[in-house]
Amino acid sequence: MVTIQIFKKAVSLAWRYRALWLFGVLLALSVNSTLWLGFAGNNEGVVENRIIITNTAIIKFPGQGLTIDFRQPGVPDIRIDSVEPGWYRDLTKDSSISDVWALLISIGILVLIGTLMTAVLRYTSRAALIRMVDENERSGKMVGISQGLRLGWSRVAVKLFLIDLVITLPMILVFALLFCLAVSPLFLFGVKSLSESLVSVIGISMLTLTGLGLFFLLIIAACGILSITRPVMRQACAVDGLGVGASIRQGFVLLKTRFDRVFITWLTWLAARVAWTIAIIPVSIVLSPVLLISMVAGTVIAVVPTMLVAGIANQFVSTVFAWIIGAVFGLPVFVLVTFSPIIFLSGIVEAFMSSFWTLSYREFHPQMSTALQPTNNPELVRLNAVLAP
Repeated sequence: MVTIQIFKKAVSLAWRYRALWLFGVLLALSVNSTLWLGFAGNNEGVVENRIIITNTAIIKFPGQGLTIDFRQPGVPDIRIDSVEPGWYRDLTKDSSISDVWALLISIGILVLIGTLMTAVLRYTSRAALIRMVDENERSGKMVGISQGLRLGWSRVAVKLFLIDLVITLPMILVFALLFCLAVSPLFLFGVKSLSESLVSVIGISMLTLTGLGLFFLLIIAACGILSITRPVMRQACAVDGLGVGASIRQGFVLLKTRFDRVFITWLTWLAARVAWTIAIIPVSIVLSPVLLISMVAGTVIAVVPTMLVAGIANQFVSTVFAWIIGAVFGLPVFVLVTFSPIIFLSGIVEAFMSSFWTLSYREFHPQMSTALQPTNNPELVRLNAVLAP
């Protein structure tokens, strides 16, 4: 019953607390970071566009029937199935291999900018959402966007980033080592031994498959535990003002001492997340007229950065590659404006999700909430000074 009440309260708070919407939208953008680059993932999780590199100089895209041959001097030879060879020659006659490098560098710059913006938006908006809801619970006040920005652009956001970093890097190293151990039978017994006898083939194959099976089970278990404990760590950092190490410890301690409450909260959050993921399809269908209008607006708005970047790039590369580079920078703007209605709704959902975790954390761990903490903790003193009106 308590979880249901908190759920209803989080829904009401996310709807009434309009300042949360902005930070929810920013968090939705950073969580769905593919929007920055304008690339859509395969809904079925199957990678259809494989890339095959042969002879270290030919790149083939079997799904698209595209082949790029770099063996010839000058402009790469591009071939597309069912299209007459050399169709692009007139367009790219003034191009050179340096134009290709310029395009690749431009894509790299765009990816770097998108990655940095994603990180900044993700942690500042997450810190703002948690602290704004916590401030509302402590004082009953709904702070505005300006103070929400101050709450988000703080050391709490940095600590949230460090929490993810401290967790992620060791996991990568550990699982890399475990993967090497899983496939070690192939190296210990030698690949050549696979052809010696049927027994060796079966034995080595079974050892390798068993190791890989345990490896994937460990990944699933670790991801499941982190999915439950990481939100608690963030709440401990933003609500209680704990440091990085203390927040991580708090997450595991609460998983042990308040397992039922934490698990029910996580399960409810997961169900809401899955429900919204499914609901996006019918919502998109209902909003199709609005999306059509936003697509036209996105096309018009994306023309500005496209032409600007193309004009600058035309000073250094051929006209065709200049327009391609301009399109690379204009595409994220087009996608962002086109799907702005869905992003806005996703932002409200993210505001609700964050509010639900914050309210739940204060409920199942009230003795550590900011309002009940002694003020002799230096971190909490600074936190209260920032939150003070």
